[in-house]
Amino acid sequence: MFAIPLMQRQYGPERKIDRWVAETNASGLIMGYYGREANPVQWKLAEEFVLFDRWFQAIHGSSNTNHYYLVSARTTVYPNAPKELPEEVVDKHGNIIEWRFGLEPLAERDRNARAPLEAFDFQQPPRQPVPLP
Repeated sequence: MFAIPLMQRQYGPERKIDRWVAETNASGLIMGYYGREANPVQWKLAEEFVLFDRWFQAIHGSSNTNHYYLVSARTTVYPNAPKELPEEVVDKHGNIIEWRFGLEPLAERDRNARAPLEAFDFQQPPRQPVPLP
């Protein structure tokens, strides 16, 4: 079972990124904990090799970005990256490659947002898994 992050809702007011547990569709897996009795092999490996216990990612995104951030305090730089992504890509054989495969179109509100904050949804979740102060 994989949690599908609802990234737009995970940013709380003032972009604190404090909504990711409350907004997940797999709340039992997020912040879960397995005791030594339930998984002794993993605990033995952790005792030997884990450097950070209960470490939270510094940047909301892929773990690769956080690996760079951990050692250099900055994200990856791609100096030759294109300014815009093309709508479609044609390979050397003339085949069209649809790079957006599987992505849903943006919601109307997000597509028409004039500022980044307008694209985020700061409403409370339909269920409150953790009481908020």
